[in-house]
Amino acid sequence: MDLHAIRHASRWAACVSLLLMLAIGGAKPAHGAGWDTPVTISDGTPNWLYPRVATRSGPGNYVHVVWRDLAATKVMYRRSADGGRTWFPILTLHTGTVASIGPHIATAGNTVHVVWEGPSSAIKYLRSTNNGGAWDAEVTLSGATTGYTPDIGASVDRVYVAWIKDGAPDIVYVQSQNNGNTWTTPANVTSDGNTTSESDVRVAASGTYAYFAWLQNGNVLFRNKTGVIWGFPITLWVGDSDHVSVAAYNERVFVDRNQAANGPVQRVSANWGGAFSPAVSLGTGDEKPEVSASRAYDGNGATAFLDTRLSVHRIFVSTSVASETQIATITGSSRNTDIGAMHEGSMHVVANSSGERHVYYHRYVAPRDFDWWQQLFGVSKSDVQWTDFDGDGDLDLVLSGDTSGSGNVLVTQTWENTFNVFVPLTLKQDLSL
Repeated sequence: MDLHAIRHASRWAACVSLLLMLAIGGAKPAHGAGWDTPVTISDGTPNWLYPRVATRSGPGNYVHVVWRDLAATKVMYRRSADGGRTWFPILTLHTGTVASIGPHIATAGNTVHVVWEGPSSAIKYLRSTNNGGAWDAEVTLSGATTGYTPDIGASVDRVYVAWIKDGAPDIVYVQSQNNGNTWTTPANVTSDGNTTSESDVRVAASGTYAYFAWLQNGNVLFRNKTGVIWGFPITLWVGDSDHVSVAAYNERVFVDRNQAANGPVQRVSANWGGAFSPAVSLGTGDEKPEVSASRAYDGNGATAFLDTRLSVHRIFVSTSVASETQIATITGSSRNTDIGAMHEGSMHVVANSSGERHVYYHRYVAPRDFDWWQQLFGVSKSDVQWTDFDGDGDLDLVLSGDTSGSGNVLVTQTWENTFNVFVPLTLKQDLSL
């Protein structure tokens, strides 16, 4: 059954209900559920470090991965258009003779945003507006406000980049409100100069909100922003922190830290970062948790992290609806993991180490039973089209047909997919089919 165009059904009450079950739940995939065998998506030479992943749910189910080479002169990119089953060839996004450090990646709709620290600590930016098919020219975002460890978050047409300023070391940011076409000049998130030591800044975005989380002398701090209005900085943890990560999905915000003594823990906000729940332990690992706000779990968080306490380091994934699961082992002293997730139930993890220096990709396919359905209304002489008209990555629905059965009442109805519930938006009557 073609979900994108199904025409001329005699009655749509049952048929549309079946369509919604296929779109949201669907039959179990033929290859079953669970973690697939990891694959190497770098070129096979032991020359690659620090992969990052971003995903886009909807038609195509894109997975985007960036990483850099050992010499820190290249930024590499690879994408999948079928949820990680197959991959396009590797692209070199940037090459030079001096350091290109720490590429990070974010997506919003069809646009892929990449940022990294370039020559002389300049903050560099690239984007693709067609899911990685073609790339615009490289842009310098920092001007004279150079720095290090940039991160990026994006939501619809709003894009935010933050980094640690050279010399201060304050946290500064720039933003675009037109999908990366133009940018503001650098401005401060923090402005206490050398009185504290900020590091490891992370950025996320959802709706009109931007979220910043960072380390400050071992503490974890958080601040949100919507429009020109800033929230007050919040201290989420005091001391004993050596890594932080942040993600968001609609009003839910997830902040992880690595607690040096006890491994990864998480706090969650259900009101755009206004207040946070008590901390919850995610597992027993002790190295670099990376959180993704996972549509696979209706806006709950999914986290990838490493347990480095044994001679063979183990990669774990933990979610708020499932306990930690070991998905792989990896060797070497310098390690990195990142995770992305999609609304249909898949999770995507990339990892590497200094010992092996390959980019490994791990994919989780969730079981998709007929566990959800929604009846809309019955029509005849009809047409239905699936499209992501609001650009949030979820397939929405446009339904047209005759509700009377005799050709007297012709309607077109738009339904918005909101957390897997279809909400009617517009209804037009007496339209020609």
